[in-house]
Amino acid sequence: MNTRESLPGRWADLRFTPAEETVGLGPALGWLAGALASGGPVAHWPHLGYLLLSLLLVGSAWGRLWTLVSDVASPVRPARTQQPLEEVPPALPYTEPGSLSARFSNALAWLWFRLQHLFRVRGDRWVEALGLLAVLLVVASLWGSEAFVAAWIGVALLVLRFLARGRPLALALLRVFAGLAWPWWIGHVAWASLTPPSLLLSILWGLAYAGWADLVAERTGSDPFGRPIFRPVEPNVGALLAAGLAQGGVILYLLLSGEALVGGVLVLLLLGQVLQEVALARAGRWEEIARRVWPLAAGGILLSGLALGGWL
Repeated sequence: MNTRESLPGRWADLRFTPAEETVGLGPALGWLAGALASGGPVAHWPHLGYLLLSLLLVGSAWGRLWTLVSDVASPVRPARTQQPLEEVPPALPYTEPGSLSARFSNALAWLWFRLQHLFRVRGDRWVEALGLLAVLLVVASLWGSEAFVAAWIGVALLVLRFLARGRPLALALLRVFAGLAWPWWIGHVAWASLTPPSLLLSILWGLAYAGWADLVAERTGSDPFGRPIFRPVEPNVGALLAAGLAQGGVILYLLLSGEALVGGVLVLLLLGQVLQEVALARAGRWEEIARRVWPLAAGGILLSGLALGGWL
């Protein structure tokens, strides 16, 4: 009798683990703020169920896709044990070494080996990425044509992420949209068409998110006890200025649009962030800044969505 507890029909793993990065809540908050900014009936059933399910998918699947694209972007080289390309015997028996058909046969053999090696080394990541991408597109199609188009914008961001490997400036720009702005858009269009004010605030909050993301310590490995080891965060005043100025733009827009109460609350939230940033920067504790100021900023993001959606 087989006593294994695993089901014989299981073919894929689905795991949800806490994100290591402090600003990992950016996509989930962007989605929730966009849904609130739409003014749709998100608090009523079954819309509440759709909201929670999509919140889970955006908060986990999108971040995982972004990581997978980063993993598969690095080049894959053939194994050293593979015989040199010129020594691969031609597949066609009537070809002579050095002839055009022999070189063509060798090229096909080399291409087939590269594909096999790619799947053997990163095949599981490719399968997971394609599966998550299919889930994203299918769920978005259930929301309507605008959400489906927004999902394809996400696919374009992933392609750009793949192409922009090794370019820090391009990745920082992509983080503005992928980290918070794009989830905001797809959360909004799930209930209503995207409006210019919602588009503007999503980009401003995306700029702020990108600033904080530059202050998150990058994991470099683990110690003998399995605890993560992070690279020290370098002082980056520009990232703090970008985050602060972007929030200043949000506050200015809300004040000019007649949302004085929400704008005043955001001023207090921004002041609290600045005070913490100055204190931590003077103490040389740059790695703590994003973790400390992120809860205050999260409140500002949700308040912005509530104000745009007419909830306040």
